[in-house]
Amino acid sequence: MRHRRSRHKLNRSASHRKALGANLATALLTHGRIQTTLPKARLAREVAEKAITLGKDGSLHARRQAIALLRNKEVTYSLFDQIAPAFADVNGGYTRTLKLGPRPGDAAEMVLLELTAVIDTDAETADAVASAPAVAEPAQEDAAEDEAAEEVSEAEEEPEVSATSDDEDSEPVAEEVSESAEEGPAAEDESAEDADGASEADES
Repeated sequence: MRHRRSRHKLNRSASHRKALGANLATALLTHGRIQTTLPKARLAREVAEKAITLGKDGSLHARRQAIALLRNKEVTYSLFDQIAPAFADVNGGYTRTLKLGPRPGDAAEMVLLELTAVIDTDAETADAVASAPAVAEPAQEDAAEDEAAEEVSEAEEEPEVSATSDDEDSEPVAEEVSESAEEGPAAEDESAEDADGASEADES
C-alpha cells in the first residue's frame, strides 16, 4: 500500500525525476547556489545532502555511489576534494532555502537554494585567470592604433600618386597632338605649292 507516501512526483516518471534531481544537485554543487521552484529545490536538496554525506565518507565505495547518484565524474571529484572537507565538522544541514516570492506568469513559488559553507575555490580561480587571454597594455594599444592610422593614410595617398603619374603620362601625348596639329597646316601649304609648281611646268 502507498500509505503516507506523499512525496511530490513533479508530474514526471521515476527515471525523469531521478535525472532532474541529479542535474539540480550537480548545478548546486558546481555554482554553490541555484534558483528554482520550491518542489524542485526540495528534490535537489535531498540529492545534494546525500552526495555530501558520501563525500565525507571518502571511501572508494562512497565515490562509486556518488558517481552513480550525480552522474558526473568531474563534479564528484570536486565534491570529495573541496566541498566535503568544508562540511567535515557539520552533521547535516548542508543547504539553506531562501524564499523569493511568486514567479511572474504562473505564480510558482521561487526559492534560492544554496550551500551553507563557503567553498574555497582559489585554485580554480587561479587556473581560470591563467587560462584567460592576456589583456593588451595601453602602450601597446596606442602603438597599434598609430600603425592602423599610418596604414589608412598610406592607402589614401596611393590613388593621388597614381593620378599624378597618369597626368605626367598624358602630358607628352598632349604635346605630340599639339605638334601634329601645328605641322598639319604647314604640310598642306607645302603640298599646295608643289601642286602649283607642277602645273606651271606642264603649261611651259
